[in-house]
Amino acid sequence: MKQFIYRLVATVMLFTAAETVATEGSKATFLMLVSPKAKRGWEYIGQGKAQQCREDDGTFRLSQPKINEVELRYNPKKQMSGIWWDFRFRQEAGTPVTSGIYTALSRYPFGQGACVDFGGSGRGCNNLIGDLNILDITHDEEGNIQSFAANLLQHCETIKHAPLFVGIRYNSSIPVIVKPEELYSSQHKPASFIHYLECPRTDAETPDRNEVFHNITSNQTDFTIKCSQIEDLSGFGRGIDIKIASEPSNIWFTLPVPKKKYLKEWRHSVLAMSDDAVFYTDDYYYLKEYRIRELKLNDSKQVIKFAVDFIAETEDGKIIQGSLRHNSDVAVNLEKPYND
Repeated sequence: MKQFIYRLVATVMLFTAAETVATEGSKATFLMLVSPKAKRGWEYIGQGKAQQCREDDGTFRLSQPKINEVELRYNPKKQMSGIWWDFRFRQEAGTPVTSGIYTALSRYPFGQGACVDFGGSGRGCNNLIGDLNILDITHDEEGNIQSFAANLLQHCETIKHAPLFVGIRYNSSIPVIVKPEELYSSQHKPASFIHYLECPRTDAETPDRNEVFHNITSNQTDFTIKCSQIEDLSGFGRGIDIKIASEPSNIWFTLPVPKKKYLKEWRHSVLAMSDDAVFYTDDYYYLKEYRIRELKLNDSKQVIKFAVDFIAETEDGKIIQGSLRHNSDVAVNLEKPYND
């Protein structure tokens, strides 16, 4: 039986990149939620989904009722969707809200000191523990908030429950780039995970812009990441074979590695669509390019650390871009997983 594994023949170029450097881009307003699933259930507020809410989808209202408070309300344009969100943060009385890291926050408005709360769509925490990193907050001449950027990690009830990650951007150009521990917390960080974005066609005939985010972890399902011998591809020694048990279909792909380059970063580019360069989930996506950010093997040639970002496309123009991490602390761009 033919093995359901695909080989990628690529042009190899050395690549150097800063791990978490945020490049300035166009300013945007959105919410990015990552709610992890687990084999025994999922995070309650986000219901085990990865999702993004943008201005195309609904309205955002950011306000500052007091100098020590910030509130954000998101309402969808399609009320039947039922997805609305509230974010509230309060600093200690009389203390202005400024950029900084706020840890071990209790539930707003019942905390004695700084407190926070994120919920909506009929779901909220009775108690919570949260960490909030306010990356940026600016005001206009009248004191209204002009821009705001923050990352929230919120555990409902106790630290034993899986956390919800929320990236909040309001008129901000700061990308949502986080390390695995910042995304899942140190207590719940999975050994392996894949975060990817499906982009439907956006041409004149099919103006569909409903991107779909997926976040799958080894706390939820089985990952198999192994090193295999490649003998039929000139210039390549071994490949990284990846299999993820997922719904509605499994994920398979293979990334050949140039000989003697296991400990460096590099980028592989595919010059044309090929049946030997396929990322498969519920459709065939022809890999266009992938960037290996980290790779470490032990003496037995087992993969002990691995980080890769990739982009792939179907024949009819659908795009997938994603990031996979295995025992790696390399950061991920949640909004644009493959972002040069």
